[in-house]
Amino acid sequence: MRVILFTNKETGEVECFSSLKPFFDKYPQFKENEDNINTYLSRKKTGF
Repeated sequence: MRVILFTNKETGEVECFSSLKPFFDKYPQFKENEDNINTYLSRKKTGF
């Protein structure tokens, strides 16, 4: 299961998303970086 934590640097608010779809729905300004975010969050990485 993937969990995405987003911290707003201006307000310090932390939000948790279960997938990228609700994240991009709430923050459309990050949609242009979707390929980079998907690559970074790839399931191929080893968990720690």
